[in-house]
Amino acid sequence: MQKAIADPNRRTPPNRAGARAFRWSRLTALALIVLVPYALYVLASLAGQDIGIVRHSLGSPIHALALLALVVVGVAHMRLGMNEILEDYVRGATLHTWQTANTVFCLAIVLIAGAGVLKLWFGA
Repeated sequence: MQKAIADPNRRTPPNRAGARAFRWSRLTALALIVLVPYALYVLASLAGQDIGIVRHSLGSPIHALALLALVVVGVAHMRLGMNEILEDYVRGATLHTWQTANTVFCLAIVLIAGAGVLKLWFGA
């Protein structure tokens, strides 16, 4: 008798990490659908303006929060995508190393870009 692939007597639930990554990927994509056009509209409306006007406009709380959200959500989406690529193409012991490097790189981008947006917001 041939054994079934899915064992009905299995006590542990299946790993849900793939479904979680799928959901977060779709959620961040939806947020980017809203944030990217907003940021493009704001930046296009400021094209050709004096640097003081640009700093004042981007330093307003609404624009600064939107830019900060764009950075955080965009980098989170990038991290999820890179982790999927790494899981597909990297095998062995180096997978964890590359995923850690991906996380550190994404964290560095968020910290640097976030510091820039916060500097605009607080006018330092």
